[in-house]
Amino acid sequence: MPRTPTGTVARPHRHSKEETGYRIVFADGEVVGVGRDRGTGSIGRSPHTVAAAAAPGSKVYWLLSADDKVAARHGAVSYGSVQEGRDRVAVGIAPTGDGRGYWVATSSGRIFAFGDARKWRLVAPALRSGEHVVSLSASPYRDGYWEGTSVGRLLAPRSVHRPGSVTPLGSGHPVVAVVAAPRGSGYWVLGADGEVLALAGERAYGGATAVSRRGPVPGSGTAGKRAALYRAVGLVPSPGGSGYWIALSDGAVLALGRAPHLAALLPLRRRGSATALIA
Repeated sequence: MPRTPTGTVARPHRHSKEETGYRIVFADGEVVGVGRDRGTGSIGRSPHTVAAAAAPGSKVYWLLSADDKVAARHGAVSYGSVQEGRDRVAVGIAPTGDGRGYWVATSSGRIFAFGDARKWRLVAPALRSGEHVVSLSASPYRDGYWEGTSVGRLLAPRSVHRPGSVTPLGSGHPVVAVVAAPRGSGYWVLGADGEVLALAGERAYGGATAVSRRGPVPGSGTAGKRAALYRAVGLVPSPGGSGYWIALSDGAVLALGRAPHLAALLPLRRRGSATALIA
């Protein structure tokens, strides 16, 4: 078990059973809250939104656009954005443990720290040929961040706790997100086709492709049509980590494992594409 700078044992953050909900983020900056998070959405000018992050234990959140700009929403404080010309391919944003800062990652693996986010020199293995960073998430131990790559690898500063290394998945799995399990035992890798792989000892609860092929999906016609037409864009663990929600680009959200069904399996709107899912 890793230790914090004060010498106390760092433990994974656990949510209560009452904390159940998520927010669906669309490319134009619209955010729709479901369940506990109903009413925490917004419609703002954040064009080409590619990622989002919510402060731990709070309803505030940030949106990250393709031009590296960070927009604060629902009472969040903006701590800055990546300066123009430094690196123009932003892919992920992750909050610090107290929500008073965040990290922004680019596809090349560069990390920019804002607010009280600690600045590390990235000492993880260099990206391999054809590999790039696709997502950024806060460590479940609140001691830093994890970068997820297009082949399912985890990159993190040396002092940040993370599961053991795994064999890269290869190009056959188009990875869109790498998400830490709440208990800190492992992580899930989400493919664009909705498939979910559990790595480093974590348990898998199925993927979007498996759900849609069990039978007709409401509003989608024949079985499997949604999985074929819409790509998966995000995964959020349910409280306790005994399941998760998967968002598709049409705004539909699938519940797997013990994740409660909080909304009908229907696209939330006809126009625009969903790009992220946050708790």
